[in-house]
Amino acid sequence: MQTEIMLVCRPAVDNIAVAPCGSVSGVGYIPTMVEIPQLTASEVAELEAMAVPFNYAEAGEFFAWPIAALIGIYLAAYAVGSLWKIVGDS
Repeated sequence: MQTEIMLVCRPAVDNIAVAPCGSVSGVGYIPTMVEIPQLTASEVAELEAMAVPFNYAEAGEFFAWPIAALIGIYLAAYAVGSLWKIVGDS
């Protein structure tokens, strides 16, 4: 696997900014070199082949029950609170 060197700005320990990073909201940043992996074309193709397209119908089924349960619990609590208020006022 090939790697690539990239320059990133990280917060400075002594809070003294160094060019080209500068400072943001009073926090000084210093340049740091990091080594990142570079994917080959075959690795990218393999990762894309493993990706599954998003299924909106399945996601809707997955989230429908929890949302319906949450609304049901809210309505039940509202009904109990209303009854509690009626009993408390009498």
